Amino acid sequence: MKVTDASGAGTPLGAVAVPTTATDWTLISLRFTAPPSGLVTINIVREACGAVCPILGTIRFDDVALAR
Repeated sequence: MKVTDASGAGTPLGAVAVPTTATDWTLISLRFTAPPSGLVTINIVREACGAVCPILGTIRFDDVALAR
């Protein structure tokens, strides 16, 4: 998961990797400071793994929250 400034600068604000061994509900949290605009983009991304890298599996999200 990556958080970036959404005001146009695209400045990275933080990132955290989801454990590849997670097979059950896993709490993932990331602390970041919002830019002056207050605009952020939250992206779920996948790390590069080479020329041939199939995507397999399921990912589910529950109780997503932004808090002060």
